[in-house]
Amino acid sequence: MPILLILLLVSLLAYMVVIRRFAPWVPTRRRDLARIVRLLQLQKWDICYDLGSGDGTVALALAKYSHAKVIGIELFPPLYLIALLRSYFQKGNTPRFFLGDMKHHDISDATHVYVFWMGSTLNHDMVSFLRKKVRPGTLILSYIFPIESLPCIHEDRGENGTENPLRLYQV
Repeated sequence: MPILLILLLVSLLAYMVVIRRFAPWVPTRRRDLARIVRLLQLQKWDICYDLGSGDGTVALALAKYSHAKVIGIELFPPLYLIALLRSYFQKGNTPRFFLGDMKHHDISDATHVYVFWMGSTLNHDMVSFLRKKVRPGTLILSYIFPIESLPCIHEDRGENGTENPLRLYQV
């Protein structure tokens, strides 16, 4: 019982740290996954990073429906563990998941990056981070929130135009 209490306290502390540094975890809607997969158009030679991969939903879908190398990076340990567990049970192509701060990972080999960052997080330090870490020409797909300091090359709001926006940018 003491071990469970310690794990719970450590998880809560980690969650509080994550919330203070970034936005809280909000899952991507499952009904938007097909649009995300379609818009990224990953090929077998592509490398796609899901930065802030949460429970791995997007990374798992991208890996399942493409032959690309997909890598998820998550800061919050419980979500990272859920993603690992989910990838263990996925058949076929599976993503790799890493626990830690994305700023400490080399993502220079990325051809695509998926982000679901909220509001001002996108428009300050993170855009600077992306410009420093990825090569020119890398495609960035942002779920819902715009990246004001990058030119949007495509916006998708679903067939009826009322779905959550997906915006594609190029660094």
